[in-house]
Amino acid sequence: MAIHAVNKADEEKMGIHLHKIEMEDPTLTIRRDPETNEAIIMGMGELHLDTVVYHLKHYAKIEVEMTLPKVAYRETVTAHAEGMHRHKKQSGGRGQFGEVHLKVDPLPPGSGFEFVNEVVGGVIPTKFIPAVEKGVHESLQKGILAGYPVVDVRATVFYGKDHPVDSSEAAFKIAGAICFRTVAREASRFCSSGLSSRPSRFPKNTWRYHVGCQLPPWKSARDGFHQGQADHQSTHSSFGNVPLFNRSARHHSWQGFIPDGI
Repeated sequence: MAIHAVNKADEEKMGIHLHKIEMEDPTLTIRRDPETNEAIIMGMGELHLDTVVYHLKHYAKIEVEMTLPKVAYRETVTAHAEGMHRHKKQSGGRGQFGEVHLKVDPLPPGSGFEFVNEVVGGVIPTKFIPAVEKGVHESLQKGILAGYPVVDVRATVFYGKDHPVDSSEAAFKIAGAICFRTVAREASRFCSSGLSSRPSRFPKNTWRYHVGCQLPPWKSARDGFHQGQADHQSTHSSFGNVPLFNRSARHHSWQGFIPDGI
């Protein structure tokens, strides 16, 4: 769950007290989400987290509230597409001209972004290629479907045209941005939410039962998948990933189950 101070001026004070509680309670985990800047609190269950909230309100005198964590969505593409855009503007004085041809391809998850220059014959002068890349980067940040950043995509500039007088870095930057946005919209784009790591702990004498019988329904219900397991002094941990948009504040009530990832 995400935890917020009702009064923004108490955010720092809340962070200090949460750190103290975490130091005293090894079953509590607190982290700051780098994408949303929210404080995320994870414990053994709803009652456990309610106890932390009670401590903050009644002992630290900080009004707090818990909410579902925000989902940092990303956009990407799933198919190859290519196209072109010609930016041409004439308004009395020196005009603007830049023509860019791009190919867009999907990359494996976690790859980020690649920009490839396949221009030959000087159809786009070398000095304007960085401007095309800047334009593409600009469109990546603005998104192509719902305004979320675009990831795991390769953009390849392979052809274009320039004008001896009217071409400029600004013109090719605009052409690159519009061209990428146009081509990416044809490349089967979609939004993704990323994955949330979801560790779960069980008493050692019952872990085989839970891993064998209880995890499959949890996985299928939330489209998650099991990754591995580890032994501790008196408990056994099982690790898995769940799409962020499928997370909920509650877990199924399984006897002997100690969820770490609420």
